[in-house]
Amino acid sequence: MVFTTRTSARSAVGGSSDSGSVYQHYRIEQAGGRWRAVPAWLGRIDEADALNGANPAILWGSSRGELEAAINDQSGRQQVEYIGWLPIFDEFGDCGNHPQFAHLKHPPEGWAFVQTPPRLGISHGVMHAGSIDELTAIGAAIIEGQPPHPELVLGDFCGTRYNIIFYAERYFGVHSSDGAFDLRRAEIGDYACPVFRALTLSDITEMLVRKFGVSREHPDVISLAGRPDLARVYVSDWQQTGYDVVRSIDGEFSLRRRGSADGPTGITTYQSLDAALWELARLTGREGVFELTRKRPVVLVEGINRRRWNIIGFRGVYILASHDAAPAMSRLLVRGGNRVKRWLGTARAAGRLGVAAADILIRSLRYGGRLPAFVQFLRSRSPRSQLLYNSSADLAFIPSVPFFLGQTPWVIEIEDFISLCFPFIHNGRTVDVNIDQLPTFPILRSLLMSPQCRGVITHVKSTADSLPRAFRLPELARKVTYQPVGHALPELGVRTAPDDQVNVLFTSSWHQNEVGFFLRGGLDVLTAFRALAVRYPNVNLIFRSPLPPGLPTALLTGLSDDFPGRIVRIAKFLPGEQWRDMMANADIFALPAARIHVVSILEAMSYGLPVIVSDGWGIRDYVDDRRTGIVVKGRYGVVSWEDTQDGMLREDYRPMYEVNDGIVEQLVREIGQLIDAPDVRRGLGRAAREEVRDRFSIENWNRGLAAFLERARGGERS
Repeated sequence: MVFTTRTSARSAVGGSSDSGSVYQHYRIEQAGGRWRAVPAWLGRIDEADALNGANPAILWGSSRGELEAAINDQSGRQQVEYIGWLPIFDEFGDCGNHPQFAHLKHPPEGWAFVQTPPRLGISHGVMHAGSIDELTAIGAAIIEGQPPHPELVLGDFCGTRYNIIFYAERYFGVHSSDGAFDLRRAEIGDYACPVFRALTLSDITEMLVRKFGVSREHPDVISLAGRPDLARVYVSDWQQTGYDVVRSIDGEFSLRRRGSADGPTGITTYQSLDAALWELARLTGREGVFELTRKRPVVLVEGINRRRWNIIGFRGVYILASHDAAPAMSRLLVRGGNRVKRWLGTARAAGRLGVAAADILIRSLRYGGRLPAFVQFLRSRSPRSQLLYNSSADLAFIPSVPFFLGQTPWVIEIEDFISLCFPFIHNGRTVDVNIDQLPTFPILRSLLMSPQCRGVITHVKSTADSLPRAFRLPELARKVTYQPVGHALPELGVRTAPDDQVNVLFTSSWHQNEVGFFLRGGLDVLTAFRALAVRYPNVNLIFRSPLPPGLPTALLTGLSDDFPGRIVRIAKFLPGEQWRDMMANADIFALPAARIHVVSILEAMSYGLPVIVSDGWGIRDYVDDRRTGIVVKGRYGVVSWEDTQDGMLREDYRPMYEVNDGIVEQLVREIGQLIDAPDVRRGLGRAAREEVRDRFSIENWNRGLAAFLERARGGERS
């Protein structure tokens, strides 16, 4: 299988700017042929700093009048504090940053979602995050950028006169007679000889071997199979320890002594840069470097990916700054703002927190609560984290888990009942849970019935219907709103894969953790693909997921050996353009998951892909069997289901860690039928895209959300 992806890079804000004029605390000026409005508190703009192009506080437009209208529009909006930035939300899968809540970037008319965490003196023009991995993910376009020059991997491969070249995260096979490599020419096929493309060195090697019929015992083939330098240096000489952190083509990290192919941990690889750095710190006795970040700013990574970007750590925040700006940024962090002002803010937050906690305690006693259970509940909300909340907004919006004590009126968006009870019960382990015996259950009931709780909005019908029964609170129904989630309709990309090839796509979760592989049905997809690959020589698998050890690794390794060149594995973060390219080259989306994954399903549908999903809990809200997708049976009632007696969501994820023969048989049959009937396949895809356009649009979501927020703003005082 061959398809190409582009490398995404944020370009620096180009051109010079005029001195501008001030309008409502914004400086409006021209820059690079466009107009921009810069908040006065942001100061002057460094034109050479690419991060400024990504600054969400800067408004862009085609004229001064357009910007003035945008500023006026913003000032008239009702502000809602989105509190996903609180550190405690990291404990629930970092749900505060989950793409499920990306629709909040497009708020309803008249509303604005804001985030006002303590900035520690950080300018809004600086990219920062709560972890190294999150920072490198959101800053990938800047960190990786476009490599300066194509790299020649091997010239005259096996005497074919084809050169193997690495450029823009891909391998190319280009005939030497076509002259110097040019990415644009390679993309549009403007070469006299065929150009071969692949994401991995093994795939490009296999293509050339099969094309020219060369022996697998040829020295060139053997040398490429054992190349120790396929991994690229991502961090050079970390903290002057003499070790590099290198990244392989599939996105894994490992450690290597400088000037050697050997590492201190043998062949051990790490799924994240953060894990690799911590292990290297342990091995070299440099753990204290991370400890120092609690007291002062420390440059943890210098010249990341052989470029000029540094990562600075300070008090649990990680900042991406250019090499030139790092010293000034460190001084700014130390200064950290006015101490008296910060102290007064903390005192105000503490007062609000104390009042809210006392109210919950008193109310919980009415529901049979006890003081020890309340203390347990209070600890689960991390009072230290709560003290960071000091917003002046009239309403707070909470993602998934009520990690909030009601310092201000609040609303919450959830998918299921379980997240409301976290961390006292967990997804996948609720088969035998008796919620009435949970000591903190009375406190959770009092939290939801507090007048500070203005509403619960959910995108799953089952949740909306069952919450009053699950909490034994019929009166809770008036606070609950059901509104299907919305998804933007993207532009369709350009397909580069051959038309006669059928590419099946499987993706893991946004978190890209190994558990997601199992819970999304990865074992069944790999098993089904073996049967499909034997039957259909034109079917391929795009596999975007980290791979757990054991059976999954054995399955994929066996498939790669038996069907070379027909599996593309992607285990790294993909910037937007590369993600769109991947979706454009997929033909079928397979997700036989344990339960609903609404973002993944709607995204695939929005790209016009026929989706093959399971009957797991919540999925049928979004996929109409045989009209907008295919539903295979076997998850509901076994892995996830609603208990009609007490409203509980019952989940048992253990079966997901074994191959389900019934699911595999259905996958093989349904995918096979779509391969045999391309018109049916394309028809399902069109219907799916139209469903997102007509039913699951951002506009429909915003209409429901606006009505919900209006009711919340009106308040409930009982």
